[in-house]
Amino acid sequence: MIYIEDYKGYKEANKELIEKLKERNSIIFDHFNDVLTVLGYIEMMKDTNNLDEDLEIIFDSGFAYFFSQFEMVKLMYDKYFNKKFSEFVEYEVLVNYYLYLEDLKDTLKEENRLNRKLKEGLENILFKIENIISSKTPYEDSMLEDLNNDVENLSISNPPLTTQEVFGMILEELGL
Repeated sequence: MIYIEDYKGYKEANKELIEKLKERNSIIFDHFNDVLTVLGYIEMMKDTNNLDEDLEIIFDSGFAYFFSQFEMVKLMYDKYFNKKFSEFVEYEVLVNYYLYLEDLKDTLKEENRLNRKLKEGLENILFKIENIISSKTPYEDSMLEDLNNDVENLSISNPPLTTQEVFGMILEELGL
């Protein structure tokens, strides 16, 4: 059983921020776009009683992913930018990178590949990003390059597909 009404309620409760991100063509909205498109398709399939077990599983994982990741966005938006959207989007590249690394960390954990070294390394990088955002340090492209180098130095062999990447594939498979 899927909880479409919970999803609809969550989207409605966060409609203002979602719409601001969408209208601005924010990379943060782009981060969620494939997941939201797939969830919207499943919502439509539920309404027409054409829902199979695979779509239910996809919905459950997609909604859980969207919820946890969007809660991180809201936390940063509220806590560090006091809901000042123009200031928030100045750091959207770093927020998006933060979301990606959280997704990568969660995926590695699910695949039992998150050893202590990787976990500590990823958490240190996430901490660096959060410090830049929270202190509103002027963002420079070189900072992202340094963060990328930090991730590469973790030597993650055969990096797994993140949830975001999997939903991109699902989107293609469904022909959406």
